Amino acid sequence: MAVPVFLYDSFPARRFGGNVAGVVFLDSPPVQDAAGLAILPMAAASIAELSRALHVDTIGVFAVTSEDGETVSVQMRDLCAGIGATEEPASGTTSTALAFGLAQAGLLTDARARLRVDMGIEMGRPSRLSVDLDFADGRPAVARLWGFADRVLTGEITAPA
Repeated sequence: MAVPVFLYDSFPARRFGGNVAGVVFLDSPPVQDAAGLAILPMAAASIAELSRALHVDTIGVFAVTSEDGETVSVQMRDLCAGIGATEEPASGTTSTALAFGLAQAGLLTDARARLRVDMGIEMGRPSRLSVDLDFADGRPAVARLWGFADRVLTGEITAPA
């Protein structure tokens, strides 16, 4: 069962250490499957305008790619032209918000509590993050985000005095 949804997150500093995220389920999502993500128009000005209209920093568009045992897998593009970059290859905040949204929709449950998120594919910087949810009384209570990283840059920065 594929359940593509439209996801956004924003960062008002007054709550949760500045990282608040929300999920919006659309009647007509912009993509129906992972192939649709590859042809998603990347119009930075339009993405930034939508971000301003929604009062959000990033817009995540994704499609469910599999539901195996304890894991739901998705492929996602994280669009963030509203904060200066058209797209980013990985986002823990957006991935965690998506996990809570999919739990609210009933796709993640106590028996199927892991979300695997593949991102950055279309921009040539593939990333994989996972979110494990702990449930209490049938509702998600705790999220643990994890993944791996490769060093892509090293150097020194001199801070101004």
